[in-house]
Amino acid sequence: MNPATQLEIVRPESRNGSPEGDRPGVTPPSGRPGTRFLSDVIVELGFAERPRVEAAVQAARTPGKTLGGHLVETGELTQDQLARAIAERYGLDHIDLDVFEVEAAAAGLIGPAASSRYEAMPVAFVDERTLLVAMADPADWLAADDIASVTGLDVRPAVATRDHIQALVARLPELAEQAREQQALLPETPAPSLPDAPSADAQGEVDDTTASTDASEARLAAVAAELDSAREAAEAHRLEIASARAELEEAARARVELEEARAEAERVRLEVEQA
Repeated sequence: MNPATQLEIVRPESRNGSPEGDRPGVTPPSGRPGTRFLSDVIVELGFAERPRVEAAVQAARTPGKTLGGHLVETGELTQDQLARAIAERYGLDHIDLDVFEVEAAAAGLIGPAASSRYEAMPVAFVDERTLLVAMADPADWLAADDIASVTGLDVRPAVATRDHIQALVARLPELAEQAREQQALLPETPAPSLPDAPSADAQGEVDDTTASTDASEARLAAVAAELDSAREAAEAHRLEIASARAELEEAARARVELEEARAEAERVRLEVEQA
């Protein structure tokens, strides 16, 4: 993968010409990626006040919570503002897929299942060897590498909202039909320079990679099952210990009561003898 930070999209029909520049719906980053925290970027962009963001940072310490997710849930940010802040943090372009004109030929390079799994979708060709890929999480380099491997093209990540990407996935059949219609209208025009169909060896490598991925997922599932089983066993053991402790405490109380009863009986015996 060879990410970049400036968007110069070349349409399929003008690949041999000069780049056309930015398209509507694309917001480039204001600077290079740095070490800024997402919380700082959100404040710098004016999307939320710092006290509210700092409160969200504390709330995000809860397992399963994220800063961005919490701010969206509480209405402090819109999903588009969150995507814009993430793009700014990583020095990437932000894409509003409600405005951006998606290239059907690019979108059809990976299937809907993969797009949903990666939360990512190719949306345009930057050049003959590079795809512009809208991603909900640009830090997911595994997804970007997988898309590069499947398509045989370099990937330039950009950031879009999860909802927009999911909506685009739902439109894939429509986009595929558009691509077919465009190809039929230009029968003499060379098709976009897409990677050659994979050879048997390449397909074998893809199959091996898929099998390896499936095996890894199976191992992860097995480990997760073992972990759940261990947790259940630990919980059962904890309950047994708690029950045993309660029994010991009950026995200790009974022993104390018995000792007290013996002492009382001895006291009564002495009183009787003295009488």
